[in-house]
Amino acid sequence: MPAPSPLDRIRAEQIRSVYHVSPPGLIVATISSAIFASIVAASGAVSWHVVFIFITAQTSQVVLRHLVRRAYLRAADPVGEWRRWALYFCIGTLIGGLVIGIASLWLMPAGRLDMQLLIWALICGIVCGAVTAYGAYLPSLFASLVPMVGIPLVWMIMQADWQHYAIALSIFAWLVANVEQARRYSATIQETVRLRFQNEDLVADLRREKAIAEEASV
Repeated sequence: MPAPSPLDRIRAEQIRSVYHVSPPGLIVATISSAIFASIVAASGAVSWHVVFIFITAQTSQVVLRHLVRRAYLRAADPVGEWRRWALYFCIGTLIGGLVIGIASLWLMPAGRLDMQLLIWALICGIVCGAVTAYGAYLPSLFASLVPMVGIPLVWMIMQADWQHYAIALSIFAWLVANVEQARRYSATIQETVRLRFQNEDLVADLRREKAIAEEASV
């Protein structure tokens, strides 16, 4: 089997990073989602039935992604098959983003700006965590952000009043800043990994040359 290319090694390390870093954020996001959704239901803005469906969907997708992570940790060749594991991870973040994004349509009742802002606080908090958890591999971050922020953002614009326009504009500007931060974070990680591999390869070459020189001197 041919040795992986330098790019494959870097990508594999990025995928290893997102699988390793993401579990705590998923757990916290699920707990926070349950708390925030319960507050909305307790205010009478939505029914508890909606909250139950949302929490069930959120918990289910987190459990599913945990099972995928366990399979990844047991994989025989995570470096050679990094593309497959990257696809699985991106599918997971897409599902997670869809759950939050679609649920926001029911958790942000029209005419209750206070509850809408509460749900946006939840979404923004999850986005901040996603930048750190998924930023090592940008496709997984974008797969999460597009539905999670895009769906409720379109809903806000469709309310067609100056308050919602102003909030939507502010959130969009904030999102652009976070995406740029994630881009720089990802670039830094890739450069760090590249330099680490270069140093490891250099040390291996020096040891190999030293062994050859010692054999020749015998």
